[in-house]
Amino acid sequence: MIQLRSFVLTVCTFLALPAMEAPLAIAQAGSVPTAVGATPEVAVAPQYSTTHVYVAPADVDRFVAAFLGTFGGQSTKQVTVTVTPTPSTTSSQLLQTPVGTVSLFGFRTPIRSSHR
Repeated sequence: MIQLRSFVLTVCTFLALPAMEAPLAIAQAGSVPTAVGATPEVAVAPQYSTTHVYVAPADVDRFVAAFLGTFGGQSTKQVTVTVTPTPSTTSSQLLQTPVGTVSLFGFRTPIRSSHR
């Protein structure tokens, strides 16, 4: 149980990093002068509306139980989908908690290396 809590804390720390990095990216980019109506050279915005978490397929159910046990909330039904531009299979579900929503993926397709 301690290892599972440690894992959840690690994931939660990982989830918080993008929120902490955005102000840093803005500060490092500085002010970019642009003409009225011109497209700015720097933009900062979330890429997705949820945080994506990738877990080994065998660990998905255990992760869901630990995550919802820690934060509360509910899970959508797990579905099997293709989310990459190449042939692949992954389980996908949303974990909806009082503190936000997480998109959980369990890729079933092995990663192939292009280097041999």
